[in-house]
Amino acid sequence: MDNIKWATDEQFKGIYTGKAALIIGRGNNKDYEPSRLIDNFDGIKIGCNTAYRVTPLDILIWLDNKVFTNNWQEIKELDCLKFGVNPINYRHNGVDLYGLQPGGGERCSDSFDAGFYPCELSGYIALNMALLLGCDQIYLHGFTSDMKDQYGTIRSDKFKYISDWIQKNDRKVYLTQKGAYLEKFFNCKALPKVSKKKYKNMYELPAFETVCIVGHGASIEGAGLGDLVDGHDCIVRMANCEWQENTKDYGHRYDYGIYCPDQEKYLENLDRFPKLAFWCYLPKSKRMMTKIIFKGINTFQFGGVIEDLRNNLNYFSRGTAAAIIAIKELKPKKLTLIGMDQVKTGRKQDKNHHPKALGETYGQKSYVHDWANEKKVIEQVSKKHKTRIEYLP
Repeated sequence: MDNIKWATDEQFKGIYTGKAALIIGRGNNKDYEPSRLIDNFDGIKIGCNTAYRVTPLDILIWLDNKVFTNNWQEIKELDCLKFGVNPINYRHNGVDLYGLQPGGGERCSDSFDAGFYPCELSGYIALNMALLLGCDQIYLHGFTSDMKDQYGTIRSDKFKYISDWIQKNDRKVYLTQKGAYLEKFFNCKALPKVSKKKYKNMYELPAFETVCIVGHGASIEGAGLGDLVDGHDCIVRMANCEWQENTKDYGHRYDYGIYCPDQEKYLENLDRFPKLAFWCYLPKSKRMMTKIIFKGINTFQFGGVIEDLRNNLNYFSRGTAAAIIAIKELKPKKLTLIGMDQVKTGRKQDKNHHPKALGETYGQKSYVHDWANEKKVIEQVSKKHKTRIEYLP
């Protein structure tokens, strides 16, 4: 086993005195999607388990060993403080983490040194920790599903002990969602709003003079465009691009990769990653840009920035979504679209238009897209933003 650095009062107690905190209870809970209110929260963000997939965090806490052993590669890449409850029974694999002592006689601990009440609830530990850090105005998000412990006791009842301590010490704790199972202890209060102007500038991607999007059309094979691809300032590829091994045709550089949420299962064993970030295209979402972590890499989600242009027609392909994002966010003077055969012609190609290597790996098929409309939209967006478009080959 690895040597453990235990969290102590000297290191952490009171370091965030007076700051607001947002605690995200269950990071894989579908009850909440990433949102600008969460992303732009003005305070300390503390997440339980896999909450880093919802928003960038300041602190991550897990209680169950399996959370770490199943996700340590992602956790290792996170830029935040990491705390595991009693992490003595598994290897840390080089992850820089702190251990939280279990035990302690108090149901609401007053000390890192004394340890934490072993209540089997990571959300409880996170709230206790926020109090020790000195946070006030603490929001609880995602606390929507109660459960029983191994003895049949409703686990939320244990929050009575910490609730009594909070009232005694005049701290403010709120729930962000009505109907949450802790309403018997805490009042509801919405997260502070953020102006559209402030939100718009939250995540500003770097600008590039020239951008190249490499699609999956069969026309690239044998075209020898690899050097031309790599000669651009920024290269965008579809996330499932590891089959593009022929650098003579496809080039080798890879800055951004785009995928849709329903394709994550095909990316489970992904072994090629973009240098800068992933883009996640949300075809059915009106949300503006948000930020999550996917495969341990920063991921920017796009919905409303694209869907406002669709005008209730068929969903855009990933290539068209990438083109729109690139034009609007990267602001290039020139955008080269390589291997986007169906967008180029404005019509569906042969059903086997994808390269053989892609079909063998993913069993890809051509979905129902309005290719003529996609070509038109790219032309309109590029004209508005003064970006010159070139299709190759």
